[in-house]
Amino acid sequence: GPSWHTAAHPPAAEIEAVRTAMLLAEDTGCPLTIVHLSTAGGLELIRGARAVGVDINAETCPQYLFRTDACYAGSEDLALTAIMSPPLRSEQDAAALRAGLAAGEISWLATDHCEFPLDLKRRGAARGFPAIPNGAAGVGERLLVAYTLGVRTGLLSPESWIRLCCDQPAAMMGLAGRKGRVAAGYDADLVLFDPEATGTVLPQGADSSLWAGDDWRGAVRTVWRRGERVVAHGRLVDAPGAGTFLPRKLR
Repeated sequence: GPSWHTAAHPPAAEIEAVRTAMLLAEDTGCPLTIVHLSTAGGLELIRGARAVGVDINAETCPQYLFRTDACYAGSEDLALTAIMSPPLRSEQDAAALRAGLAAGEISWLATDHCEFPLDLKRRGAARGFPAIPNGAAGVGERLLVAYTLGVRTGLLSPESWIRLCCDQPAAMMGLAGRKGRVAAGYDADLVLFDPEATGTVLPQGADSSLWAGDDWRGAVRTVWRRGERVVAHGRLVDAPGAGTFLPRKLR
């Protein structure tokens, strides 16, 4: 069943992968980004590498901060929804990552969005846990979850929330100077966020979400891309094909 997923992806595997990548980065002088960090041990290694001058950044996702492996002991649907790689970890790991986030040791916040219908996960589970598709929805809830469980709890300042969700991701993707900030010369990409709105998260696209049914604060009301409104009153109003390819600057 789903509980075997965590046993097959133990924290030691992530820690060893982080260690190997850091040794190669130190030897070559290559900048390194660790994505989807889920363990306290991995974060401790990153601290040590930075202390000796390794150019290393870390990214994590809301599920590794605010959800734990207790989900695998919940309902079958919740356990299947939580099948992802890396898997959800212990509360001790999550607490360490939250502390690292608050201290500025984690550079940016992503989602690893990869949604699958529950029926597809159920069919995989019937063949054994290795056949369960790995991934969960998350991109639509990132700002909301980080605001409710980060800013509203005092873990993050509003400025840190914006830096983790906007400024730093754009910079890490080589889009600094155009995306990620409200500043002269940048694209007029703006989000109107209502911090006092209340509601519950509903699954978006897929039929399941790690955040579905919980009470949240805040809502995205309007979004402008390059000065043009693409979301109004929380609904997409953009026409298909309006995106633009963005060449990035590599370090």
